[in-house]
Amino acid sequence: MMNIWCDTRAAFGELERAMEHARAVVEPDLITRLTAPAWCYNCGKTTDMRVSVGNGTEPWRNLLEGMTCSCGLNGRMRLMLGLIDEVAGRHDVSRCAAFERLTPMFGFMKARLPGLIGSEYLGDDVPCGESRMVRGISVRHENLMASSYADASLDLVIHCDVLEHVPDAQSALNECARILSPGGTMLFSLPFYHKRDRHLVRARPQPGGGIEHLLPEVFHGNPVTHGGALVFIHPGWELFDQLRAAGFAHSWVVARYDPVHGIVSNGCPHPDGHMWPVAIAARYRPFASNRNPS
Repeated sequence: MMNIWCDTRAAFGELERAMEHARAVVEPDLITRLTAPAWCYNCGKTTDMRVSVGNGTEPWRNLLEGMTCSCGLNGRMRLMLGLIDEVAGRHDVSRCAAFERLTPMFGFMKARLPGLIGSEYLGDDVPCGESRMVRGISVRHENLMASSYADASLDLVIHCDVLEHVPDAQSALNECARILSPGGTMLFSLPFYHKRDRHLVRARPQPGGGIEHLLPEVFHGNPVTHGGALVFIHPGWELFDQLRAAGFAHSWVVARYDPVHGIVSNGCPHPDGHMWPVAIAARYRPFASNRNPS
């Protein structure tokens, strides 16, 4: 199954009907297993993947963050890797940057994109563009809201599950638009809550400094610190208004529901918590080829 590029909410809704049917057949069986065979896009072979570790509090298991191959990549990561390869086949991506460096995913992206620059957020006290040693690795510091990259200097900008941890998502998207070349592409993943019109704001920065917590604190894993990264938003369709405001005239939800490749939904039975396997793509211009993704 190929990646399916949806440029409207209605188009995604039509696709969701088909994904929902497949989900009803596949996922009830998956959640009963500890491992399941699937084809790993990264390894190029079928492996017995670890289905999930469960969410720990309810009788359902996060299959999107599961279906993990021995190479360390889960279903969400393998979806992104395939999407990166697809875009790299459409236009020059020799000038590229990813806002991650210490993850297993970075090494596999770097193998495909030799010019890839990786970075992590190391704290406000580190100047952007400078490097620090982290667990024996020289890591460049960048801030997704205010990076050191020059205007229009990158052909491909990648960030994987970063935007929900940024205090101001609009500023981050504006920054990505600034550093992206006119013919470039931004690709990113995030927990996309397709039933939400607007973001659910869990926390927000205060004008005088500090953070106002509107809901109980939630943290996701952070490769830099053991304390995790605070979740500021649960993103919804408002995201595409923000992309347009940043200057991206073309944006897509890119979906791939593919049990053969171990790429399925997160398995959450609650509509407001369910997520499909998707990533987001955005560009200033249409792709230069005769056909845009569909």
